[in-house]
Amino acid sequence: MTGVLSGLIAALAVIMGSFWLFCLATFFGGSYAAVVLSFRFAAADCVEPEWRPRALSIVMAGGVAAGVVGPQLVTYTMNLWPPHMFAATFIAQAGVAILSAIVLAGVRLPMPTIAERSGGRPLSVIARQPRFIIAALCGAVSYMLMNFLMTAAPLAMRMCGHSQESSNLGLQWHVIAMYAPSFFTGRLITRFGAGRVVAVGLALIGVSSAVGLAGIDVAHFWATLILLGVGWNFGFIGASALVLECHRPEEKTKVQALNDFLVFGTMAVGSFVGRAARLAWLEFGLVGVVRAARPCCGSAGASRYGAARSIDRKGRRMTTMEIIVRAALVGIGGTIILDIYAALVQRFIGTPATNWRMVGRWIGHMPQGQFIQFNLGRAKPVPGEHALGWIFHYVIGVGYGLLLVTIWGTGWLEAPTIVPPLILALTLLVLPYFVMMPGMGMGMAGSRTPKPNVTRLKSVIGHSVFGSGMYFTAQLLETAA
Repeated sequence: MTGVLSGLIAALAVIMGSFWLFCLATFFGGSYAAVVLSFRFAAADCVEPEWRPRALSIVMAGGVAAGVVGPQLVTYTMNLWPPHMFAATFIAQAGVAILSAIVLAGVRLPMPTIAERSGGRPLSVIARQPRFIIAALCGAVSYMLMNFLMTAAPLAMRMCGHSQESSNLGLQWHVIAMYAPSFFTGRLITRFGAGRVVAVGLALIGVSSAVGLAGIDVAHFWATLILLGVGWNFGFIGASALVLECHRPEEKTKVQALNDFLVFGTMAVGSFVGRAARLAWLEFGLVGVVRAARPCCGSAGASRYGAARSIDRKGRRMTTMEIIVRAALVGIGGTIILDIYAALVQRFIGTPATNWRMVGRWIGHMPQGQFIQFNLGRAKPVPGEHALGWIFHYVIGVGYGLLLVTIWGTGWLEAPTIVPPLILALTLLVLPYFVMMPGMGMGMAGSRTPKPNVTRLKSVIGHSVFGSGMYFTAQLLETAA
């Protein structure tokens, strides 16, 4: 369903010219992709332990078809509905998702037993295993580097004057390289061990970066993408095989879910960091990207690209430090407004504000490997926990401000609108719902609190106030500037 929604909403976004609607489509697309990637573990759970690496590989090998069909589907459909380029492509994507659903309707997997749903060691114990830490870290690094380079390559090819068809073909070979080795990756893991396969994969990703830096011809881009695909295959499948060695049968569901949360959460953060890095390079003029683009794109176009995002309304060029400071102040201002709101609600309505002392206690136990507290009130107090909680509160606010500017660019600082900070604040409800609350013993999205729905509503209102506070702070800073 989410795959179909993703395609249809994306097509509608292209027709309407709506960026925010397109973002919603990619959100559904991400949900669809997350479910698809869980199939590798489902297949491994259905075979004997010695066959699990091969089961992982065989499932991932199905991506070869995607590597052949996907780019060709784009090439033949992107101009079918002029002037709405790619609208027909997204409709075709929805059709492919429907076909996949029909195939999956015939698949029957064994349901988890009661023991598998409730038994096993605490997740905090499993997550502290060195093998699990290495597996999650290698999987996250492989995926983040692959995502970082893969998304940048097509844009770089267009900047250097290469055709859309060349870009599509390069992506096709990249996807084939990602999945074709799966036909033998499982055998390599069985013979040489998952750790060595992961090491080779990470090395290949490093080599792909070196090839990309060597030139801007089509051949350089294609070689980079192919090496990147093979490296990702070895790194990601090898890391997934390592995860299978970290849990007992009754622990598989929660351990696999935690691994994927860490891997894809890191990938999401890496996407934002990648954009921030490009902004910083452009600001300092260190990007040989701008200089290298001049012969390809024209010096005027490259100069405009390098300077467009950091000039305020008065025509003064903001430095990187000024951008960072203003973004941090936006986050701090939003946090202050949230705290004022919480104090007023507590004073006049009686609703208690967040106990930052308890948050500090939760954080204070993390260095000892205690990430989840089932009864935080009975946990041993931590020296300076009250101050630690408040510092954490404002550091998170600063991080949100920086993330806001990273996503929407410095143009938002120059002309603030309320929609972007509200979208960011409400989207990041996933952090209190699925990280802080479970970690502090409140359950997923406050499910273990006396009134879960009230707890969730308080978080929604608080994040809305925080987002509005960031907007008002940005307006004040822009007026003062």
